[in-house]
Amino acid sequence: RLENGDFNNTEITFQPQLAFGPDPNSLILTSASNQNWTFDMCSGESTEMTIFCDILVTNVNPVPLQRLHLYSGYNVEYIMLETKVIRVDTVYRYAVSFRPDSSVKYSVKCNIVSSITPNISQAISHDVYVREPPSSKPFFTITKDGQANTFNDGDTANVNDNTPVSVRCSVIGGKPEVASVTITCDNKQNTTTGTSAVIELNVTQTSVVVLCTCTASHVSACYNYISTIQISPASDNDNNLAIAIGVPVGVILAIIIVIVVVVIYRRKKVASNKRTSIYDSPSQQTDNYVYTKPRTGNDSVSVAGSNLTDPYTKLYDTVREGSVNGSYIEVEDTYHSPNRTRIG
Repeated sequence: RLENGDFNNTEITFQPQLAFGPDPNSLILTSASNQNWTFDMCSGESTEMTIFCDILVTNVNPVPLQRLHLYSGYNVEYIMLETKVIRVDTVYRYAVSFRPDSSVKYSVKCNIVSSITPNISQAISHDVYVREPPSSKPFFTITKDGQANTFNDGDTANVNDNTPVSVRCSVIGGKPEVASVTITCDNKQNTTTGTSAVIELNVTQTSVVVLCTCTASHVSACYNYISTIQISPASDNDNNLAIAIGVPVGVILAIIIVIVVVVIYRRKKVASNKRTSIYDSPSQQTDNYVYTKPRTGNDSVSVAGSNLTDPYTKLYDTVREGSVNGSYIEVEDTYHSPNRTRIG
């Protein structure tokens, strides 16, 4: 109440506000997706994680400053995420969303600071566990006598008659790795803790085709891949693909192609080496023929018993195969005999 000289009074009314908190026991840090601080990166589902940083309204005054720190990895680098603080029922809430990376370890820290006295603050933190199933299907490894071949979903393995083999199914990848693997071959089944499971088979000529399937269990509950292969006894026409076990057809075709290419190349090489070149006389080679010019117009050349007296003589491949001496063809110069001209 204020009074001036004219006895006019001015009255001001106010309501005192008491600043207090934040109380450390009233901080609540929660994950919107679940309560165990895990985030499953399942295909087709939400790829964002939402974190709530709450404090009870009754335990802080006035509305505090709230920040959420997202620490990524194992270093000191972090991301400060800010958003508007809102009142939700009985709490002041600070909410942030982010997209986790399965290769990163996260730690979330909620920091509550008094808006009146910034030196008064409270914090609460929690680790975030990101879980991601393997991205690839199970695969099979068939082993006989220490030799192994790998088969993928949809493949067929041909096994020699009366061949005992080991059929292993494996799953790689994931964070964490799969908890267990189950392999089933006809009426046999084996479930093993870890990333692989094995079944022993003995395939006989009278056996029918054996169908093997493989599945795995992941903690995220969203690994749904199934792989299947067929194992059958090899026939006489299967060329004993065995490892005795079937080498995949594509590999055999590749080997055949390589052999054919090598044979063709070597034949061409031999044919090329047969192309003649003239020593001690002029020559010109075109269109796979050799044209030989005698030293004089009266020269004659004898090749494979044939007397060729044309001034310009064509020597065909069929003729060259006549007088072979080692790696050379000898052409006799009858005019200057016993001199010889070598055609290589």
